[in-house]
This record gives sequence, C-alpha cells and structure tokens, in this order.
Amino acid sequence: MPGVISVDIAPPVLFVYLICYRWIMVEDKIFQQFVVNVKNNNDIVSTISNYVPVKKSGKNFLTNCPFHLEKTPSFNINPEKQFFYCFGCQAGGDVIKFVSMMENISYKEALIKLAGVQGIELPTGLAGSLAPAETDKFKIIYNLLGEASLYFFKVLASASKEAETARNYLYMRGVKNEDIEQYMLGYSFASPAKFHEAVLKSKKYTASDLEQAGLIVKTADGRYFDRFFGRIVFPIFDRSSRTIGFGGRTTQLEGSPKYLNSPETAVYKKNSAFYGINFAHDAIIKTKEVILVEGYFDFISLHRNGIHNVLATCGTALSPYHVKYIENNVNRVIFLYDMDEAGIRATMKNFELFSKPGLNISVVKFEGAKDADEFVNKYGLEKTGAALSKAMAFTKFLVNYAYDKFGRRDVESKTSIINFLTPHLRSIASEISRNQYITLLAQDLNISEDGIRDIVFKGMKNPAYGGAGKEIDNKLLLAPEANVRRKLEIDLLHSLIQKIDFLPAFLAGVNAETIKSPELLEMIELMLGADNLSLKEDLQSLYLSSEYAPLYNKLLAVALDDENASKYFEDLISKYNNIVRKEQIDDLKLKIREAETVGDIETSKQLLQKVSMLQKDNL
Repeated sequence: MPGVISVDIAPPVLFVYLICYRWIMVEDKIFQQFVVNVKNNNDIVSTISNYVPVKKSGKNFLTNCPFHLEKTPSFNINPEKQFFYCFGCQAGGDVIKFVSMMENISYKEALIKLAGVQGIELPTGLAGSLAPAETDKFKIIYNLLGEASLYFFKVLASASKEAETARNYLYMRGVKNEDIEQYMLGYSFASPAKFHEAVLKSKKYTASDLEQAGLIVKTADGRYFDRFFGRIVFPIFDRSSRTIGFGGRTTQLEGSPKYLNSPETAVYKKNSAFYGINFAHDAIIKTKEVILVEGYFDFISLHRNGIHNVLATCGTALSPYHVKYIENNVNRVIFLYDMDEAGIRATMKNFELFSKPGLNISVVKFEGAKDADEFVNKYGLEKTGAALSKAMAFTKFLVNYAYDKFGRRDVESKTSIINFLTPHLRSIASEISRNQYITLLAQDLNISEDGIRDIVFKGMKNPAYGGAGKEIDNKLLLAPEANVRRKLEIDLLHSLIQKIDFLPAFLAGVNAETIKSPELLEMIELMLGADNLSLKEDLQSLYLSSEYAPLYNKLLAVALDDENASKYFEDLISKYNNIVRKEQIDDLKLKIREAETVGDIETSKQLLQKVSMLQKDNL
C-alpha cells in the first residue's frame, strides 16, 4: 500500500515484539510510579535533618553543605519542590540523590534504602532489576576484603608459633580474647606469599582482584608479596560493618614501618574513613559528642571499657571529610592526642578545619601516660572518666601552653605569644569566642586589645569591621556574564522549570527556531516528550543524564515570585521577541546595503518593507 511502511517481521515474531514493547513501557511506568511513591513518602527536609542540622529560612531551609567545607550556609532545601541545591558546590537533586551522595551508594541503592525506611515493597516483577547489580565494581572487592578479614582472624587463632607470639603481644597490650573476637583482630603470616597464594589457590579471586583490594604489592619485576605479612591486622569497617581496608602492626620485622595501612582503593578512602565507625556511630548520635584518638589500640582500650563514642583516624590527619561527619553529628569534640609539641601543632591544624559555630572543641592531656591506651591500662576506667570530665577548651589549653612556652616577662615574650596564637585565633568560627580570648589575653599580658586585634586581623577581613561578604544576587547567579539575549533565554528556562504551566504560553509566544540556547532547546524537547507524571511530580528525572543538569538544578533551586510570576513571564516573552526582531532588523539592514551596493533596487525595497513591519511590531 502506498504511504505505508512495511515491517519485515513474520506475524508471530511481530506479535512477540509488540508484547515485549508493551511490557517494557508498562515496566518503565511502574518503575516511575515507584520512584515517585518513595519520594512522596520520604520528606526531603526530614531526611536531610537526619544527617545535618537545618534551619528555617523563609519558605525554605538552610544548612552548611555536607559535601564541601563552608562557613556561610549555601545549601538550600526546598520543601515545596522536595529538592536540594548548594550554591557553593552546585550539588543538587531529590531526596534519593541526597542519600546516595551522603552514603556513597548508587541511586538505585538509595532508592531501595528509602523504600525500606517507609516499608514500601518493591513492585512485583521489578525486584530483580532494582536490586544492586551483581556486577557492581565494588562487590568483588567487598567480598574479598571480608574473606581476607576472616582468614587473618583464623590465622591469629591458630596454633602456629607466629600466631602465639602475636597473641602474646596483644595480651601484653591489655587485649583479651573477647576483644580479639569483637574487633576481628587477625594476623598475616610472615611468609610474604602465604596469604595471596592461598587466595589464588581457591580460584575465587585473581591477582588483579587482590591488587585492587590493596592486599598485595606488585614488584618491579612482576612478582607479588602480601602487603601485611608478619603483622597483626586491624580490619577497618564502614558504617555498615563492611570491611573496607586494614591496618597492620608489625611485631618482629626490623627496619619496617611500625604501622602500615591499606592504600587508597575503590572502597577505602583514608581521608574519610574512621576506625571504629561501625561500633561508635550510634553512641555518637545519641551523645552528640565524639572522642578522637590517634591509634587502633587507643580506640579498643576506650571502647571495650564502655566509652563508646570514640573514633580513630586510621593513623592519618583529620581531613575536611572527617570534619563534615563530626560537624553534622556532634556538638562537642574531645581530642585525646599526645599533647607534645608535635601533637599540639597537629591539633591546631585540625582546629582550623572546623567551622560549625558553637562547636565545643576540647582536649585532654594525660599525666603519666603517653596516650589513651596506656592511661586506661595503667590507671583504669574511673581515672580515665575523671580525666575526660576535666577536658579543657582547646583555645584555653593553647593559651596556657603559650604562657608556659614563652613566659610573660617582657615585650619579646608577649609578642611571641600573640604571634604563636594568631593563626588559631583567626580560625575560631565564633566571633564572640574570639573576642573573649582577645580580651583575656589583653588582661593577662597587660597590653592593648587594639594592639592584639591589629596583629590578628592584619591581612584578614574582619567581619566586625565590615568585612562580611554581601548577599548573593540570585539573578546574577543564574546567568553570570551573559549577554542580553542569553540572559533572557536562561530566565525563560528558569520560569519553565519553576512553573511547568507556563509551557503552553511559551510555545504559543516564542518561535522555537529563534532559540539559540542549547539548554533551553533541550529542556523544551524533554518536556514535550514527557508524560504528565514526570512533568508535575518528577521533573528531575527528565534531566538526570543531561550535560546541563547542574544548570537545571540551580534554576530549580531559585524560586520565582509567585505573586508576579505570570506577569514576569509575559514580560520575558515580550522582551525576548523584541530582541529577536531587533536581530532580524539588523540582519535585513545588512542585506539592504548589499542589495544597494549591487544596484538591486527592487530587493532593497522589499527588504525595507520587512524592516518597517518589524519595527512596528517592536513599538
């Protein structure tokens, strides 16, 4: 038949094809409805409040962004649109996206997690496809690390002479058999190949798997050796109690590092991992307080004695990621570090990372012991608790330390005190606290407060002296450095994202062929191809994979003025069309000059008539 496209498929095959196509469409619809249901039952403000403290700000809520360090809150939560956006780092999305970013899990895993929180069952027929893929790149590593942890644990419990030596060392450090079992402590044989040869012999994992998990090291000539051979092994767990890495403590090897940690892998990031987080998280949330220690034995000694809100940083310095976890969950931090010169300077650097106003940062200096582990084992739980109860505000401790270090005898010593304390005073998040300590220093040292302030604030914008930043203009934020046409196109895009009901007026008032903005063109195409459910309740799902998603998120986060939105949108269309007509007039004028140059009077007259009509429309 003319005009009909034939399909070269036998009728039975065509029937199967149509059935499969319809099922795919139905399945996609069911999945979409499931996503909307999960989002509707997990309020974004309540969910985010479980991770970070939020404050009401007009119609929305604000907090310091949990994904980057900042002192002024720029993380915006819109309860009406159930959407979050950070104007600092441009992170944005729905409640599922937030949980996936906070938990470092996939979007599907976050979706399933939130469904479970609300008791929402996975749709029939979709359970298999929604479950995390068996081929997930992390699965092999997690399984291998878990099995390695069990292997090391069994080696430590074995009857070998090496294992007995390792156990005796632990007993000498005050560790009991029940502690070995609770914290899954293990041992790796001193033979450099014994562990990985056993793994390869099982044929469950390859050398590449072992290398990616950080369990073996490859030499220049292509040979392998076990990373932790001859060491007592401390498994490092995540909050879900999955093994993500290890720390190893040597007992017999001369000339090797005392401690050795896993390298960075797909699942182990030393700048965000805490030793003991799986044991301590609930207690930290309950007490709103965290005790930070330096080593594995420090953690075990405190935790097994009933002090549960304790964490260790796996032998590394605090990072911004560690700090964000702490600031999001506690009101008080107690450092139980070795308070020698190096420890004090390390704590000063750590202090500078914190920016949460009102966060109480204290230190404990143990007398008669070099660290928390030695103090607990030497003096017992009662004296340890007494020492913790006397924790001193770090700034006060630092001031006293500076007095002892430099003395307060003359101008030189007093100047040294102020110069030593200046970086710390600058890093104090609370202006009130900073001013109180400046006043205290002035009284103790018998010098002018203004003189101290001149030194402290030299080269630093002092908020008290008018150095505070200006409030961000959202209009400038949306399309910075844009020309007039592009600014109008972005403003039109902003209005459409905020008010989908404006789409018919846009299509009626704007000629799509005149649009130059690729972001606006793509959004129009997405909207025209979407169903009502997506447009009304799940707009973000339309552009998740778009290269322009960051801009769309930003526009979704900035609300329109509801009272004047319709008039504002009409004006935008009018201004946009005026710009387009002006461009058309300029183009016609150029063509007129070209026609006159070659003497084509007739074409020139026709073009002039078009210019006249366009100019009338612009009036």
